[in-house]
Amino acid sequence: MPRRLAIELTGAEAHLLLLSASETRIKVEKSLCIPLLSDNKDNKEGTSPASPEQIVVDALSQNGISRVETIAVVGRADVELRLLNVPKVPKTELPEIVRFQAMQELPAIGEKTPLDYLPLEDVEAASQHQRVLAAVLKPGVMKRLEKICHDAKLTLIQIVLRPAATASLMLREKPELIQGCCLLVEVLGRHVDLAAVHHGQVVFLRHMLLTGNPMESSEASEILFDEIRRTRVVVANQENVGDVEPVVLVGNRPEHTRFTEQLASETGVSARLIDPLPQSMVADPDSAVSPAQSDYCAALLGAVSDETARRPQVFDFLHPRKTPEPPSRRNTYVLAALATATILLAVIVLNWLQTSQLEADIRRLQQEAVTLEPEAKKADKLVSDAGEVDDWLKGEVVWLEELAWLSEKFPEAKDAMLTNLSVTSNGQRREMRLSGYARDVDTAGKLDDGLRDSTHQVVGKTKNENSKESGYNIQFRSDVQISSPK
Repeated sequence: MPRRLAIELTGAEAHLLLLSASETRIKVEKSLCIPLLSDNKDNKEGTSPASPEQIVVDALSQNGISRVETIAVVGRADVELRLLNVPKVPKTELPEIVRFQAMQELPAIGEKTPLDYLPLEDVEAASQHQRVLAAVLKPGVMKRLEKICHDAKLTLIQIVLRPAATASLMLREKPELIQGCCLLVEVLGRHVDLAAVHHGQVVFLRHMLLTGNPMESSEASEILFDEIRRTRVVVANQENVGDVEPVVLVGNRPEHTRFTEQLASETGVSARLIDPLPQSMVADPDSAVSPAQSDYCAALLGAVSDETARRPQVFDFLHPRKTPEPPSRRNTYVLAALATATILLAVIVLNWLQTSQLEADIRRLQQEAVTLEPEAKKADKLVSDAGEVDDWLKGEVVWLEELAWLSEKFPEAKDAMLTNLSVTSNGQRREMRLSGYARDVDTAGKLDDGLRDSTHQVVGKTKNENSKESGYNIQFRSDVQISSPK
């Protein structure tokens, strides 16, 4: 069976599972829990403490783990999530639409920020929009994982989201939950992840940091119960369902059983447990994993199980959904080159074997040229007329080029936002009217200066204070007149 390493970095620890996995069975070869907060007492005088990445690399080296395909699991706190409503477009165009919409609502992301999304079912079939759940990996997370894998000689093949991977494990163990809408609760100390699953699809994700472990603190458990109630109401309204149940808790220890019974009693909703190390999937689960570390295993096992069974991950920040690459033209070029070589070879052979025939062809073609001379004169007249039409068209405005020019001259989104663009083209004038918001007066002035060149003049401009758009203090309007190039 192929070997896989599953790794998750939390704030204070790194959890690793070295597995031998097939499509139906997984064997845990080694389980590691690595503290990431180095002890200053162990450092030699004058040396700085090791970074968390180096601590993980050293632990992997000490355990002889290298050259293994690795799946990284990131927590809900490591991503920005946003439910977006985008126009209904073909699947091939959806990645660009989602990134564009996400950049409008999450200004901190850029063109190369790791972003993946999940298309959701339409609540209203007649709607002109579709819902997608977009997830953006926070800065530095991917670099941190890539550094660990590079230094430890590991091959990083996927970066997945923990609640989604746990939900995959839950649906594999409880397939009856696919038909309804349930709430998955994963308690990891003070950290709690909530994931709503509707018709087998993750539709809502939430992360909470409580005052204590709800398994041990009555205050923390009451807070969690209240948040579960609120989350069920939000999901029911979002997905237009009557109720969200059961509530499924991840765990296999006695305290999980007691907490599940208390949850059902306090909230009045049906609650159940799923084993993070299900015996139907894991061979001899108790031999390599401690009870304390088993809480972190559900997502790691779910991610590895999906990868080995070739099931698509809900979110994969290393291989996000993107516009398909254009078909390769390599074969076309190879065939064209072969055809060209064949033709050249044929010409050489024919020239050697049929010199006399070619001379006769030349004489015949000369006669045909004399015959076709009147037609050639007519063609010259058509070319001349086309040139006159082309000269006339040179004075017209090509609006696609003007829009490309405007996009190059316009400031970045953090400095200015365009809200309206109208264009005018007639015999008297060619003009673009811009309306929008700018960060400050200097930015608006720089915008006007940047819109002037040999064929563009700013003939009218107004600036007013703005209080509607946060971060943009000036409302501007500029009229740009377009002249034909000399």
